[in-house]
Amino acid sequence: MLHHIVDPSTGQPADGGWRTVSVTGATCVGANVAATAAIVVGPSAPVWLEERGLAARLVADDGRVVTTGGWPPDEPPDEPHDGPHVESLREPAGAPRGGRPS
Repeated sequence: MLHHIVDPSTGQPADGGWRTVSVTGATCVGANVAATAAIVVGPSAPVWLEERGLAARLVADDGRVVTTGGWPPDEPPDEPHDGPHVESLREPAGAPRGGRPS
């Protein structure tokens, strides 16, 4: 996938592995900056967003969905489908802290 976002370290289209990133923020500008940065940050973007306390939904180039910071889960479909699998970096309630995937 060729992205319209340019990685400033290379001058080339970002190749971070994310098709889209949506982020909530205190302002629309802040959310847009974080979403754009996450695409450039690449594979470590979910951790980068979590460290900043930002709720986000990232869709990988392969369709896999990752959420951070309490982003609401996707609504389950009424019927089975072959859609993307949704992961979350949030630990289940009552789970021990520190068990995040790397």
